[in-house]
Amino acid sequence: MDFARAGAVVEFRFGSSVVTVPAGSITLLPGEARFTLVLSSFGKGTYDVALRNPDGGAGVLVEAFAVATVSPVPLSVSPDRGYEGSVVRLRVTGSSFVGNSTVLLRRGTATIPGAVVGAGAGFLDADFDLDRAALGAWDVVVANPGAPEAVLPGAFEVFGVLSLDSMTPGD
Repeated sequence: MDFARAGAVVEFRFGSSVVTVPAGSITLLPGEARFTLVLSSFGKGTYDVALRNPDGGAGVLVEAFAVATVSPVPLSVSPDRGYEGSVVRLRVTGSSFVGNSTVLLRRGTATIPGAVVGAGAGFLDADFDLDRAALGAWDVVVANPGAPEAVLPGAFEVFGVLSLDSMTPGD
């Protein structure tokens, strides 16, 4: 990096995708260039890294930067219970969720897929249809495409609904 000049930009290239770090965001020090990357700008893949000076000088490091899909990190679920036969909206909080993360409830080999209805920094909201769901504790399972799933063991419980068949006055 000794050849880097004031006004240099850094480019990350993968196929036709280019992410540019503008000159004003780069701090040049002896032997190094410092900058911060926002990884949400990158897709999964291995990138060439180029440093380009305003005078036309450049250097390229081939396949020098790799972005992998990370597993989500669920920390909690709310509410932590629901009733058989109902539809419940769960909020899973945590980190490393992506736009197409999935969430499901799992108990043994049985699964109930969640319909993701909202996502933001640190949360996923999903609706679950608990019609005919087995009573008891269920694992909450969150996955990002191409990455191992993450599990909150026994984090959600399905309860039965009490029903009265008859009632006698005075009871």
